[in-house]
Amino acid sequence: MRISYDEVINSALKGEIPWKLARSGLTKIKVLSESVRDVEKKASLSYPPIIIEPVLKILIHEEGTESLVHGYVDVNKETSPPTLVVKLSLPFVLQGGKRLFKCVLSHELLHYIYFIYKVTSGDVLMMEQTLGNTFYSHLLFDEARSIPAEEVFKDKKVALNLRKRCEKELNNEKFLSKILTSWIERGLPTIHLPEADFIVRLTPEEFLSIKVPEDLSDLLERLKAMGL
Repeated sequence: MRISYDEVINSALKGEIPWKLARSGLTKIKVLSESVRDVEKKASLSYPPIIIEPVLKILIHEEGTESLVHGYVDVNKETSPPTLVVKLSLPFVLQGGKRLFKCVLSHELLHYIYFIYKVTSGDVLMMEQTLGNTFYSHLLFDEARSIPAEEVFKDKKVALNLRKRCEKELNNEKFLSKILTSWIERGLPTIHLPEADFIVRLTPEEFLSIKVPEDLSDLLERLKAMGL
């Protein structure tokens, strides 16, 4: 398990965010780590690297509505070969708890596996991977860009909770209000992104060079046999 907090520390050093928030985020790393281990145990898989970023991204949908982005899958091009990572926003880490952490982590794991599946299939049409299909202020499952939860989590309760309980948790007014007052209203780093811009672009070479974790091999073979 790798959780990078470097971007938060650097942001505090630059004066972009208060040191108090950076220190508060550090105290949540233990809970986040415990949540990652729990997801790994239920999926029998190792979790991809996590990067906590000191910014709140707000997705602007075509119809004009806005959604908070708590986590998403991205590609770290600074490594060779490029590696897939899960990015979590600092305001989410600050205001979330173990239940919310497990909800978002589990959901992003499904998108991560889907991306890896496309890599092993050599589907270069996916080299422009949309990242907008993730958790916002509600739970949005895009079946076209994620693996069915039942194929990853054998415990049916986990899959059911992802669809029902997690949506309720993320729509909790108290949780959303805390992010609004503690981050947005304080003028802390916030980026508004049109839905069309929330993507990562890869060349065919970069796409096909992404490393495939060994512990995913059995699952990937099963998915191929299913013809997903």
